[in-house]
Amino acid sequence: MQYALLQRYLDQTLTREQMEEASVAAPEVARADCARLHRELFGIVADRLDEFNARAFQQALAAFGFECDLVPESELFRLPPAYGINALGLDMDHLEWADLYGRGRRLPMRACVFVAAGWLAKDSMRLDNRHRSGAKAEMRIRYMANGGVAEQTGTIARVQRFRLDCFLSEPPFRIEWSLAWRQIKILNGHPVQCEDTETLSRFLRLLVEKMPPGRTNRGAERFGRPDEPIYPNPRAFDEEIIWHFHRLRIEQRRQTPPSAS
Repeated sequence: MQYALLQRYLDQTLTREQMEEASVAAPEVARADCARLHRELFGIVADRLDEFNARAFQQALAAFGFECDLVPESELFRLPPAYGINALGLDMDHLEWADLYGRGRRLPMRACVFVAAGWLAKDSMRLDNRHRSGAKAEMRIRYMANGGVAEQTGTIARVQRFRLDCFLSEPPFRIEWSLAWRQIKILNGHPVQCEDTETLSRFLRLLVEKMPPGRTNRGAERFGRPDEPIYPNPRAFDEEIIWHFHRLRIEQRRQTPPSAS
């Protein structure tokens, strides 16, 4: 059986050096992998470990005050594939969307079981000086060393994409509304771009307000705040969602009374 280590709390802190030191106790956790594991620390610390290595790594991390839960891989929620959409809207208590071909759906908000949003990094987009970020965009890519999307013509830069996923209780189960730089999509009936952070923020606030507690990720809850997370890749984005679903499953089990014998 393989195991994963999940953070006890998402806002726990750990340095890369501490993770590297803790990895010595677990041969399956290569020291060379700790830079990536630390960068992608969004709920799942490590996975695909045998029980010995998982427990050893768990104990070593606990020595630094970084508490983790040991979870069998088979118990982790498997996320459904995302269904890409071009238009998304919120009409009273209904969520409505349309795909690239204009095919639309409308469901009551009670069918939406989880909302995840946030900024994601993406590699290998060529930009020139005309496409450098503005002030608001620079704030969104503050984690990058140069503070902009491109310094020279032809530079392969790290740029960002805004992503908003809604998980549903019926097909297609997961819809993805994502927006790359200089792309235009429809939100609440109006065209928007990544630079329209106020529009994105207003829509997210409305959406989050309609969700029960614990049913949104940090990217949706903290959008525009200094402590909003920047997801280094889609894997990190998904892992935080898996972490939330695991916590929700645990809470559901606690609230479910034992069946009568």
